[in-house]
Amino acid sequence: DVEITEFNDTPKGFLRITCPVILGQYLLGRLVCEFMVAYPQIEVELILTNSILDTIGQDIDIAFRTWSALDDSPLYKLDLMTMSLNLVASPEYLNTWGKPNSIDALHDHRIIVFKSGDDQRNHWQFLDNRISLKSVFQSNNSFMLLDAALTGVGIANVYSFFSDPHVKTGKLIKILTEFPQKTYHVSALYRQPRHTSQKVCLLYTSPSPRDKRQS
Repeated sequence: DVEITEFNDTPKGFLRITCPVILGQYLLGRLVCEFMVAYPQIEVELILTNSILDTIGQDIDIAFRTWSALDDSPLYKLDLMTMSLNLVASPEYLNTWGKPNSIDALHDHRIIVFKSGDDQRNHWQFLDNRISLKSVFQSNNSFMLLDAALTGVGIANVYSFFSDPHVKTGKLIKILTEFPQKTYHVSALYRQPRHTSQKVCLLYTSPSPRDKRQS
């Protein structure tokens, strides 16, 4: 049986992986490097981009995607984690400008937003409300948004896994937590050709999720 033979052999070969920039810089890049140390005969090309690449046309073995609603796809999907967005600001900023007590009160504050090409997130989407905002600081890099919030420039809207360590130390404070935002999912999309099946399975260390076809 070819599949059994594959899994009895030392895993080797080439994996081409793509993921959003912030996930690659903050989380997945380190995990991929640890994976390569564990399986030194596997080579990896890791492409960090916020653009959605053509997984089949550009020969991508695994595409990590962040989504709230994912379009139908012929690829297999493995759900890995969920993330939420949180509004955060530094204690120094809140001492100077006050703490907003409603979504509409954000119009009176200094706002930090993500902007990259056509992706201009000059609005924040709450579950029951969408608000357009005028920003004082824009960047196409989430690390810069976090740094701006930590420095006291204004209020930023960043993923919880990114901001929570600073919330725990008191360098950032969550605000308007009574107004939840969408939950986002991180999933891996991949093809299932026999020659990559072993390498793909080895990369996934999560014991609970099951992969499934997108329908």
